[in-house]
Amino acid sequence: MLAERAAGMRWSRWAQVAGLALCLVFVVAISVNTSSNEAHAGAATVPPENFKVAFIGDQEINANAEAVLQLISDEGADMVIHLGDFGYGNETDPQTAIDWDAQVTSILGASYPYFGAVGNHDNGNWSTYQTLFEDRLALVPGASCTGDYGVEAACTYQGIFFILSGIGTRASLPSDDPAHLTYLANELAADDSIWSICAWHKNQTAMQVGFKLNEVGWGAYDTCRQEGAIIATGHEHSYSRTMTLTSMQNQLTTPLWPNADEVSVGNGNTFAFVSGLAGRSIRNQDRCLPIAPPYGCNGEWASIYTSDQSATYGAMFIEFHVDGDPRKANGYFKDINLNVIDTFTIYAAPPKLAVGDTDGDGCTDQQENGLDEQQGGRRDYLNPWDFYDVVGSAGGPPDGVIDLPNDILGVIQHFSPQGAPPYDVQYDRGPSFGGDPWDMGPPDGVIDLPNDILGVLQQFGHKCL
Repeated sequence: MLAERAAGMRWSRWAQVAGLALCLVFVVAISVNTSSNEAHAGAATVPPENFKVAFIGDQEINANAEAVLQLISDEGADMVIHLGDFGYGNETDPQTAIDWDAQVTSILGASYPYFGAVGNHDNGNWSTYQTLFEDRLALVPGASCTGDYGVEAACTYQGIFFILSGIGTRASLPSDDPAHLTYLANELAADDSIWSICAWHKNQTAMQVGFKLNEVGWGAYDTCRQEGAIIATGHEHSYSRTMTLTSMQNQLTTPLWPNADEVSVGNGNTFAFVSGLAGRSIRNQDRCLPIAPPYGCNGEWASIYTSDQSATYGAMFIEFHVDGDPRKANGYFKDINLNVIDTFTIYAAPPKLAVGDTDGDGCTDQQENGLDEQQGGRRDYLNPWDFYDVVGSAGGPPDGVIDLPNDILGVIQHFSPQGAPPYDVQYDRGPSFGGDPWDMGPPDGVIDLPNDILGVLQQFGHKCL
């Protein structure tokens, strides 16, 4: 009789926990795909949280330009990368450059982190512009640029690495200049920053939606893509942004990133944009019609904003290191009427590793360095406890899938908040210690609700096959 009562009590206790867990399964299964996460990929250079960069090009000295600069200030941008064509006006008169710099200073301040790449309308006065930029650079603590500023310069500021290039703009750097392509490849490969940017003024025809010609060459675009750098350009007086591309020359999208509001950089992927609405003029859409999505050509365009879409002046903003994740950024284009035209999320892929399973948890190193947590990604390839696959079918070895009948119920059946039987170390994990609920530690001697049961529930449906 006592044995039956004890068995009944054990069953009642198990049923209560199982009932709670089963209810939570469905809640977690819905929410797990939208949780914010932090990847673990080593000691790469990281920008501060919520570090915002504004990208503009083709400005002039006028009220429209001032309105864009005021927008940048109001948005709380931490720095600007200007993609060429600054003051226009008399393009050989040093006073034009001086007046342009005064326009920037009047709104953003003399020591504001403001960087620029040379544009074709800056060539006649470039020595003055370059001196003004270098003087400003000297007033920005922690900012560094090496090389020929604005033409062939590698810069770092607050964990962001960016190259200011004059490819296709300066006579010394014609389209696909071999020495400059080598420079781009070497500088990008040598840097360990999570976020890299290639910034230049001109375009290839297929990398804008107006009438611009092929003036940069595909070598520069695809070199930056191969190194996982965002490609930021101006020159065409409109705004456009691509999807994730695996080839710039062929405008190849990838089925792994089919959504216009999500892009990936790294491991051979990137995206490019044109931000040329800083104040000079606004042009129409000549290419990849129609003027509303889905756009034409190869389906490479995620967002287009020209006079055909009733565009006005504005800036592209990218906020890096968001939601506690150094490899996540939010981008948006906002105009001076405060309309947000384009919003998207950027994910920086961890570097590829050789095929293998360093920590022996059933997920390969490549899977753990991926971006999809449902396929084993966003994990630490050195942590053997962050994949909660404890048992396979019929009690066999782990089968690469975290499911309900084996793993979740297996942990629940060994529920032991005091570490007494039915505790089994195989089913035990320690508390989460990273940005993800599945970044769990080694066994801590108890199998409890807040760590183990909720921990395995957070991984419901995750697989490494």
